[in-house]
Amino acid sequence: MNSKTLLTSILIIISTFVSAQSSDPYKPDTGKPKDIKGMKLVWNDEFNNTGKPDSAFWRYEKGFVRNQEIQWYQPDNVNCANGVLLIEGRREQFNNPHNI
Repeated sequence: MNSKTLLTSILIIISTFVSAQSSDPYKPDTGKPKDIKGMKLVWNDEFNNTGKPDSAFWRYEKGFVRNQEIQWYQPDNVNCANGVLLIEGRREQFNNPHNI
């Protein structure tokens, strides 16, 4: 393979990769959930509200919840906007009230 052919092949591969990556991963899927043979959808949430998730369907874990994890769960880190549920991780420090 000569250098011109190699360069052309590399450019085609790069352009294919870039075009595949160009869709916005944070753009909500506004389509109807797909039907799966033998299964029935009984509930879904499209997060169409703005602000906190609907409390009729969602609840929060608060604080140091289980398994001696170092994560502090709090409702302040979750919001809905434009059909997307955003769960934000933040680097913060909290005292674990369960430590002895």
